[in-house]
Amino acid sequence: MWIAAAAILVVAVSAVGVIVLGDSLRTAGTRTLGGRVTIIDTDPTVMKFGWNPGTCAGEGSFADVTEGASVVVMDQDGKTLAVGTLSGGVPARLQETEIGQIAEECYVLVRPLRVPGRDFYRVKVGRQAETMVAGDSIGQVDIRFGS
Repeated sequence: MWIAAAAILVVAVSAVGVIVLGDSLRTAGTRTLGGRVTIIDTDPTVMKFGWNPGTCAGEGSFADVTEGASVVVMDQDGKTLAVGTLSGGVPARLQETEIGQIAEECYVLVRPLRVPGRDFYRVKVGRQAETMVAGDSIGQVDIRFGS
């Protein structure tokens, strides 16, 4: 009877150890946040970003999506893990129109930032809504705002 009880205890402790170890291995280490924040502006009646050849920055409700804006990386529970910034923006999807060249998108790049390893992250850019990002995608985020 004691042998059976001891065997059950060993199995139970081993199972808990495997669960805890597996969870810590999955989230161990650090990752590098990187990628871009995209402002999409296909509606010519509402300016979402301003641009010049080679540069762009958010305007109006996206005025906080610009070089130097904060990028807050949190865990699933909302605990801040790291704070970084955006670098300069690059206009994209340029088109020629009767009034001149227009850009439909502005890519504002995320400066690389080391973050603790997690399965999921909550990322907040400036005053914009948080975006959930899978842990294995944190290196190449593509957060999109506008339409």
